[in-house]
Amino acid sequence: MLWDKKKFILRPGKHETSPFKGVIDHIIVIPPTEKVSYNFYILDSDGDILFQAKKRRGRIDDKDGLPVGEEKQEPLLLIITENKGFFSKPTDLHFTVIFKTREK
Repeated sequence: MLWDKKKFILRPGKHETSPFKGVIDHIIVIPPTEKVSYNFYILDSDGDILFQAKKRRGRIDDKDGLPVGEEKQEPLLLIITENKGFFSKPTDLHFTVIFKTREK
């Protein structure tokens, strides 16, 4: 079994990852401050929601396991928004997103 860690530093908006296949065993999202209220989504290449966290404050630390790219490697779409939609002002807020993955 091969393990890997993928780390992304993202601004609010939509971001496509590089393709990968396996299981995301641990999803970590670290907002710039504890005061920021946000929504976080992971979508597959077909646009289906694989993971969602709505109206969050603080860190997301999910260890449920999320299978991705069952038959082939596929990119994921990561979306970060404020609770009312996309952040209304241009922002220098950066979110850290970490995936701990393993191949099946």
